[in-house]
Amino acid sequence: MPSRFHRSRVRRFGRDSSALACRQTFQEPDFPRAMSKESAKNDLPTVAALALLAMCVTTSAHEALGHGGTCLALGGQIRLLTSSVFRCSLSSGWIDAGGPISNLVCGLLALIARKLTPSRFSRTRLFLILVTALSWFWEGGYPPRLCLLSHAPTDPCA
Repeated sequence: MPSRFHRSRVRRFGRDSSALACRQTFQEPDFPRAMSKESAKNDLPTVAALALLAMCVTTSAHEALGHGGTCLALGGQIRLLTSSVFRCSLSSGWIDAGGPISNLVCGLLALIARKLTPSRFSRTRLFLILVTALSWFWEGGYPPRLCLLSHAPTDPCA
């Protein structure tokens, strides 16, 4: 037996309107269909390349922009710059903090850019998500490392 809502809808809009409303309500979503196995295999190199580029951006932001930029801003000279080591002619806590601060800012900017990027640019959005994740996870590793490597008598992790 049809419901009271169904009967009133049929009276107002005719017998076929209920079926039309049902079809309109349960349309297929706008996202693409599931990937075939071949297209998934073809996307693996793309995702790997985007992850590699994101790690290069994250590392450059940390070492070159963060530590290096702070060193130059304080009037120092860069003595050594690699993907994992930075040395400046000056010694300052600001230089040490420059790398983590730049990672946090880089991750935030990538997240904002991802929010502003249209969904049709899926590779760009994935790249920006990876930059955000790598930037912020890098900084998440500092507290455990400091606790594990610190041997000072006033160790905050003890």
